[in-house]
Amino acid sequence: MLPSTSQACVQFQPSAVMVGKTARQPLGDVMVNNKLRQIQEGKVLSKFKSRSRIPLRKYVAENKPHIGAKKLPNGRTKMAKRLKKSLSSLSPIKEKNEVQLESLVKLSDLVDECCNAAPSISTNDPFQFPEYLDDIYKYLQHMEKKSCPLNCYWKNKEASCNGVNRTVLLDWLIQVQCHLELLDETLFLTMNLIDKFLTVSSIPLDKLQLLGITCLLIASKIEERYPTEVNNLCFLTAHSYSRRDVLRMEAIVLRKVEFELNFVSPVHFYDLLTAITSETDDQVQPLGRYLMDLSICNNDILNYPPSLRAASALYFSRQIIYENGEQPCWTDSLTAFIGLNEVDMIQCVDIYAQLLLKAPKAKQQAARTKYSSKSRFNSLSLHPILTESRILAAFKTNLSHS
Repeated sequence: MLPSTSQACVQFQPSAVMVGKTARQPLGDVMVNNKLRQIQEGKVLSKFKSRSRIPLRKYVAENKPHIGAKKLPNGRTKMAKRLKKSLSSLSPIKEKNEVQLESLVKLSDLVDECCNAAPSISTNDPFQFPEYLDDIYKYLQHMEKKSCPLNCYWKNKEASCNGVNRTVLLDWLIQVQCHLELLDETLFLTMNLIDKFLTVSSIPLDKLQLLGITCLLIASKIEERYPTEVNNLCFLTAHSYSRRDVLRMEAIVLRKVEFELNFVSPVHFYDLLTAITSETDDQVQPLGRYLMDLSICNNDILNYPPSLRAASALYFSRQIIYENGEQPCWTDSLTAFIGLNEVDMIQCVDIYAQLLLKAPKAKQQAARTKYSSKSRFNSLSLHPILTESRILAAFKTNLSHS
């Protein structure tokens, strides 16, 4: 017969267990009594014996602040004490310290002379180091072959996006770039993404502007420090497209171009060439950029690689500025480095000359308006040298006879 519940509880209560003749105490009291027993029997633990005790007077004397020193806030008394000790060690200067001081002064003077004699080199710019220039240029030439569009889709007049529509879109994007104050690299990457997308896919005409702002958004994420806001781009289209449309189009563009977002633009080659030639004239460099911006809306310039377009822009701008022979327009060292001579650039220079001559009366005025800014470009597109140049006059004569 099973015992009752009360009997079972009594049977399983933790009673005192007899060990020898003494009853074992609860677990919490066993360790306390064990330590007390060891202390009473003289069996102190070794870790207590190894501690070296510092007398209280010696501890107070060592950590007592110096008499007369101000007690600084935030517990800085010890720092002031160390500073005072270091200053006291400097005075008076002994003979050895005088010799060391003289040697340090001579060394600093030598360093200053070397720094003044050395040319000013920007360590953040890899183009300033000649040992890297050849490899950089070869790599850029290798990459430009992959980034150029494969077929001339703009020549198909029956397509939804032909050369005329592409010209209108890119002229509007130059205005957007000026309004948002974006980099030239962002504009050229936007143009390249549009061409890549339209090479592999077609798009309705009413979605062409959506493609333009989407490619501009992707390019700004790569080139700009702060990417363009999607809401600002939608506002510039008069809210013809929503934020959701832009984000959805962004995913489509990235899939179509297979995430190939690297593009060696003519701006990269142009910066490299101006670094090599050490161009000091204030008008040559912006004039070459003005020529390249004018060529964005031209479809024929896409037949030439970016390196040739950049070299031709630099060559033609130097022809215009240095028409009196102040400096050579092209040198043998540039020909040996780039692999292009003046004959190779004739056709591309002809396109630039036609664009300059037709710019005042052209339908697309975004690039000309951009470079008419007096604060940024000193009204370069309105400069009289572009109308009074003998070089342009010769091109105008040849154009009229042809």
